[in-house]
Amino acid sequence: MDKRQIFGAIAVYCLGLFLGCFLSVERLTPWYESRTGEDDVTLKGLRSSRELSRSSGLSGAMDGMDCRLAVLFNETYKDLSKCRNSAESDKPASDLAAPDDSPYFRTAYLNADQAERRKMAYEVYSGLKQLAARPKGFYPGTATDFGLQIELAASAGQSASAQDPAKKAVKSVLAVGDSLALGLAPSLEKSLQRYEGVNFARVGKVSSGLASPHIYDWEKNVPVLIDEHHPDILLVIMGVNDANNNIRFGDIKAILGTPLWPEAYQKRVESFLAAIAKKKTPVYWIELPVVRDVEMSARISLANEAAKKACEASEGCRFVDTWKLLTDDKGEYTNFKKDDKGFNIRIRAKDGVHFSTEGGDLLSEYILDYISKYVELKPKKETEQHI
Repeated sequence: MDKRQIFGAIAVYCLGLFLGCFLSVERLTPWYESRTGEDDVTLKGLRSSRELSRSSGLSGAMDGMDCRLAVLFNETYKDLSKCRNSAESDKPASDLAAPDDSPYFRTAYLNADQAERRKMAYEVYSGLKQLAARPKGFYPGTATDFGLQIELAASAGQSASAQDPAKKAVKSVLAVGDSLALGLAPSLEKSLQRYEGVNFARVGKVSSGLASPHIYDWEKNVPVLIDEHHPDILLVIMGVNDANNNIRFGDIKAILGTPLWPEAYQKRVESFLAAIAKKKTPVYWIELPVVRDVEMSARISLANEAAKKACEASEGCRFVDTWKLLTDDKGEYTNFKKDDKGFNIRIRAKDGVHFSTEGGDLLSEYILDYISKYVELKPKKETEQHI
């Protein structure tokens, strides 16, 4: 093979790689954003490419092809939420079909616009709330897969404060935590755009946690972050990495799986929350989700229980129960939820730990709905929401 052939092969490979990335830019952009949390040159380039793909119609064409083949991928990895549109040719197969007057079919997803996908998640969440209010045993068919036993009311011991007549208006929200926080942050930011004058900031550190201050010392840095961003409320999403680490508790090393570990972790959380309490910033601790690995889920459950006890004992902290929202009707891990029309919505990433875009949107709506019981989030006028 001469040099011309070698350079030709390299050129073809590079062209193929570029086209592959460009065609997958809708998936690459949120994936990269969730793992870096930084507005760097690469992310700006991905966003520009995504806008070019959408404006050229290529994104819509790719979605159209996926939707026409949707029946081949039902119950698998394909995200079918983008297939809900009003175009006759893009309707799902008959076994997934809903009535033509269904609100899901009146929503267009032809260009995979994130604003429309956001609207879909909000509609699904609104439907979930309505269904959850029905009497037990009322749910027909596949709708039961949507986890309809979720308790949407505030958890026990916290509901009394929900009736406080004076709610403080929220103008600034700060989310902090590990890679789960980074993954959820884009959905929270999008959901908060429905409210008037709310600024959103996020600070996430991959592989961090309260058990590993050598990676990032959250207890030391959270007061600095509060001074920098001046949040009205603080959202904390962390602990997955903690659930996989031993913890130093004074001179004692608390080993995973021993009775001392939950106690040590609770002390860690209490100390972290005490640093926040000094700043008099209300904090909402978001419960960690179930994960695919059963043993890891058991450890996460222990971390959740310890964090909940610490939160209940700390001034200005509320624990947001979210476990059931992301499980199936048996309380177990699931990649998919079914909406009330029987459509699959992928809620988890392929790693079995993080959230999909739609799962993040669903969870963010749940969190903001819970928070609105205690603070004022003023919705924008319908014409201003752009969803």
